[in-house]
Amino acid sequence: MGATGSVMAGTLVDEAAKPADGSDVAEDPIAEVVRLRALIKEAHKSAADAEGEAPATVATSEEEPGTVAVPPVPPAQPAQPAQLVPDAYVSASEILRCVHSKEKACVDVVGEALARIAATSEINACIEVLADSALAKAAEVDAKIAAGEALGQLEGLPILIKCNIDGPPGSLTSASTHALAEWRPQTNAPCVAKLLEAGAIPIAKTNMPQLAVGVNAMSPLYGRTLNPHNLTVNAGASSSGTAAAIAAGIASCGLGSDTGGSLRIPASCCGIVGVRPSRGRWPSGGVVPCSSLRDTVGPMGSCVADAALLDSVVSGEEVVTKPDSLSGVKIAIPQDWISAMCPNGQSQAATKALEAAKVAFEAAGAEVLVVDGMNTVRQTAKDQWVMPVLPAVYEDCHADLTAYLEGCGEGRPVATVEDVLAAMPDEQRVKYVGLYGLKEEGDAEKIKVKIEKRDEAVANMEAAYREWFASNGVSAMILPAFANEPTTIDIEGEAGKNFMNEFLFSFHMNECRVPSMAIPIKSVKFP
Repeated sequence: MGATGSVMAGTLVDEAAKPADGSDVAEDPIAEVVRLRALIKEAHKSAADAEGEAPATVATSEEEPGTVAVPPVPPAQPAQPAQLVPDAYVSASEILRCVHSKEKACVDVVGEALARIAATSEINACIEVLADSALAKAAEVDAKIAAGEALGQLEGLPILIKCNIDGPPGSLTSASTHALAEWRPQTNAPCVAKLLEAGAIPIAKTNMPQLAVGVNAMSPLYGRTLNPHNLTVNAGASSSGTAAAIAAGIASCGLGSDTGGSLRIPASCCGIVGVRPSRGRWPSGGVVPCSSLRDTVGPMGSCVADAALLDSVVSGEEVVTKPDSLSGVKIAIPQDWISAMCPNGQSQAATKALEAAKVAFEAAGAEVLVVDGMNTVRQTAKDQWVMPVLPAVYEDCHADLTAYLEGCGEGRPVATVEDVLAAMPDEQRVKYVGLYGLKEEGDAEKIKVKIEKRDEAVANMEAAYREWFASNGVSAMILPAFANEPTTIDIEGEAGKNFMNEFLFSFHMNECRVPSMAIPIKSVKFP
């Protein structure tokens, strides 16, 4: 057991032994906040003083069938101090049960999460810790519970929010870019507003690459997010901060965003669950955009149930539950697509992960079939790809970012996209001008024609995708997240290796309104 475990064996265990109803503490919530802060400071000091011990076994959630799944290859066997990965994860539903039943005070739950941020600071997942507001909200939750008031669906649940998403009010929405480095909007993105209305408690904003455009976890403002399972391998793409924080046991769930894989790739690298909802299922406002055509916010969690809970609150639909059986359900393995993308084959671990997923679905009653044709489907819009090797169609990212800035009102930190680009160091700006530069020298008619052709191509691709499913009678397809192990960090040509491995499958067909998700296969570990 590592640093946080040592704290639990002392101060926090003493707290856990006290009356769950809080009868031994002051009635004033502020006094309770002061008490918890003192505990957190003590936990932080203990974590800083603790010595590393033996590595812990990687703990990932159980495979859960009955979902549209992209089973990833789990991260490498941990070779780091045990405190970076918990011995076991506590689900969102279990946290809520403990808080709502008075088995555990909400201020204690939040206090432990904040202490965990301090204990795992090495991974650099959280760029702003919201301790004051989180503890104050937790004290309010405990007061509501003591008074017998009605509770929201997420009342008292600590969550994480990626720093390109607005909210809670006054917190950073820097998107890891220099021009927005101190941008603190006083509004919530609609998806955040729904979670707050349900009683969730944001405890931190999480790290990300600049403007969510990146194939690994490097931020020019905050530095790289590290993978808590193995500090030497990639933690993923732009939602790496949320993924690494969940994998480190800071919170059970949180928000990320996905344009070309940034919910699924970090989840795959860090051994958690990441869900890319169907485009349009989650509201898109209040998020610093990359591409309105492909962007979506989505949930990440330590298990499928955590992600399903957040999705239920944001979508307004009933929580998706695990079916008793998958009897009658057909699931496809698109072998022609896998073979086309992996001409040199796959690592043994990748092959084993796919086989483990197949076995799990079959054990649940599903029929798993090898079906060809998806490689043709994913190339349906190839004539509209921006480059032969880049499966993404034309998009006007300049207009999308302009719309966000204009929506920020008079208080926005910069007025134009050109201001955002100008604030970047020269070596960074050259990488973003092509994406965010003004298209076609402002010729609106040329842009209009390109978008019309693009939209027609995307509609054809989505139609071909749905026809493939219908004609083969399948409900989902499964494939490995990567061909090989996640890329080692700080090596020559790292970005290219990231794209050709971690993004191998996830970059395709994000223009379509279809969901996908990454789930960990706990039985497979990299050597």
